[in-house]
Amino acid sequence: MTKEYYTGIRERIAQAREEDFGQGSPNFEAKGRPFGLDQEMEIGDWSRGWTEILNNGDGTMQIYDKVKGIKSYPFTLNFKVTDWEFLKYLFKVEHKGESGGVHTYELTIDPTVSPFELEWLRRHTSNPLILQLIGAFAKSFSITYSAGGMDEGGFINASLTCNAKRHDLKESEASLSSFTKSPFRFFESRLILAGETITEVNEGEINGDRNINEEDSRYASKEAGREIHDPIPKIHRFNNRHNITIKNTDWLERWATDEPLEGENSIEFIKTPNEEQVKFIYGTIWLESPSIGNTQREDRTTADLITTGIIEKIEVKTKEEWDI
Repeated sequence: MTKEYYTGIRERIAQAREEDFGQGSPNFEAKGRPFGLDQEMEIGDWSRGWTEILNNGDGTMQIYDKVKGIKSYPFTLNFKVTDWEFLKYLFKVEHKGESGGVHTYELTIDPTVSPFELEWLRRHTSNPLILQLIGAFAKSFSITYSAGGMDEGGFINASLTCNAKRHDLKESEASLSSFTKSPFRFFESRLILAGETITEVNEGEINGDRNINEEDSRYASKEAGREIHDPIPKIHRFNNRHNITIKNTDWLERWATDEPLEGENSIEFIKTPNEEQVKFIYGTIWLESPSIGNTQREDRTTADLITTGIIEKIEVKTKEEWDI
């Protein structure tokens, strides 16, 4: 007998957009799909919100009771990026048109939450776990990359920190189409800071936090009961780390001026020019680190450019039409 529970490669994690928060996807089987490849799901501290009642005045030296409270289902999804459609759960998306079979999308800050239903199928030999999360939403993201020629060179990995309104255990899995996409492996990247193109980029990460505190929505409606109700994004914060090869003192001098980086600020990843590419466009960027680097006697000197910034928009070109 095959011990299917020994290996995680038979797990399937799929999601589909909800039209209304916490109502589930009305067409999960038609539109359900993974976020990407090599998906991994990390469960956080799931809670039923138990609160201790210490005593009832009779002097017993143990807790008197526990009262059930707010439910919480935090989880993190890690995956290898195949396309950029997952960003629709973090930004507001506008379809800017199609030309020659290529769709252009523009993403901007979204003051609302785009929820999704998620199904996590774990194929045991008996009594499989088919976990359904309803009213799932993304709170923050991290995108990591490395230049071609390095380990994992050209691939892009993403991580989404999420929570959900409730869970269910399903008796049968959804019937979904096979996911056959290839990884988004870029062959050209362009980092531009203050109008200057930096070609010696080794690896880095792009991070964003929507600053969602689940407790904020407790005051929004008395109908919430024990569940999360209408998550509220607040001030979005973005920070980047780009590891570059140091060849002069330019970035140390810029850091020492205590001035923001104005002009063109962006990072772009290109798989196929004008067909499969993404560009993060920033307004003001602040350089947070001096970017000096440590001594490297037998190798090039590298250092991290640590920045915080304001995203103006994200531009995506793709042959695939998004479900928005």
